[in-house]
Amino acid sequence: MRAAAYPVSLGLCIAIVAGAVLTMTKAGIDFAFLTNLADKRPWTALTYFMISDPFGAIINGFTLWSFGRMVEREIGSAKYTIFCVVVALLGAVGVQIGAIMLGKSALLSGAYVVSAAVILAWSVRYPRTPVKVMFIAEVEGRWLGLLSIA
Repeated sequence: MRAAAYPVSLGLCIAIVAGAVLTMTKAGIDFAFLTNLADKRPWTALTYFMISDPFGAIINGFTLWSFGRMVEREIGSAKYTIFCVVVALLGAVGVQIGAIMLGKSALLSGAYVVSAAVILAWSVRYPRTPVKVMFIAEVEGRWLGLLSIA
């Protein structure tokens, strides 16, 4: 499969790698979503997914490339972009609501929210497809979807 056929999946992977590099500098925090600074830095509701440690970048990049391009192929790049943006925004809104309810500040970073949503979307489309988890245990897509939201 050619990478050019999956522009959104490729773009997400590149953004995650760039975010991992930024995380190693002080500039990385400018892209993380901090609930107490949400009104001053609203763009972070979309950029937080890029910020991750190198291990998280590898796992999330692999997840978004492996499962995301199949979802992107089925629903199209435009709808996949909307899906990822909406999921990222909902993650930030959920953390903001939780922070308000608890009266505490919170930080959100990493592509885990988007990755879990992409795995869930994939598992709905391929519920009986076997997948190796950690290259060892084989599970069906429906169980992987449940694991992703657990």
